[in-house]
Amino acid sequence: MTAQTSRYKLTYPTGSDLVSGAPTQFKSMADSVEKALGEVDDRQTANAVKPVVRTTLAQLKAASAVTGQSGYVTGDGANNGLYVWSGSQWARVAMLDLMPSTSVKVFDNGTYTVVAHKLLGWCQLEIHADQWPSDSGFQTTLGTLPSGYRPHGYAVDYSMGGVNGGTQRRFWIGTDGVIHYANQGGMQSTGVRTYTLPPFPTI
Repeated sequence: MTAQTSRYKLTYPTGSDLVSGAPTQFKSMADSVEKALGEVDDRQTANAVKPVVRTTLAQLKAASAVTGQSGYVTGDGANNGLYVWSGSQWARVAMLDLMPSTSVKVFDNGTYTVVAHKLLGWCQLEIHADQWPSDSGFQTTLGTLPSGYRPHGYAVDYSMGGVNGGTQRRFWIGTDGVIHYANQGGMQSTGVRTYTLPPFPTI
């Protein structure tokens, strides 16, 4: 029975194949070699080496390509970016932001100030207040992170430990970029304090 090599799927006869079937077996083997060489040749054509550029991800998914060919989406919001054809689908390529660190003031209402720092695809928030609220049930939002500074794939949640009635505060950020803040436990301490939250991935 004809078998195949593991990598290029080249066919070859085995001990159970009859001599009378040799012409068919050799044709099958020649066809498999031609197919493997054709895939290599296809990657060297002008159409194969240039990226497939489309406006939306849906348009890119409808485009044909050869294995390893790159694609790029230019006008589809969060779907913008680099993709590679795996042989069966377009797979997105995670790109590290190798630019110098950037900072942006996200929120400043005279009471709270939120600054976001970004480096190599990670974002860290600095949240400052000259007078933190003491009400144990206090809860509010502190602005919205701009695109590119938001948590990727999942929300992040930070509980700032401390003594009951002291500095028990919770901050959480959704994938929509909204920054939430709430007091925990009993009445909380007031006064000047800056919280620097652990960094989270944005890609």
